[in-house]
Amino acid sequence: RERGADLIVLGLDYKRRFGLFSLGRVIPYVIEEAPCRVVICREPMA
Repeated sequence: RERGADLIVLGLDYKRRFGLFSLGRVIPYVIEEAPCRVVICREPMA
């Protein structure tokens, strides 16, 4: 909001918990609170 961003881009790694994919705590918070679009990117699995 303070910076007037049109888009937020976040990186996501491949950490998993108990065999399940996890977004952690930051990404859901940003998605809920961001005043603009949020794009989540991750690198292809090696």
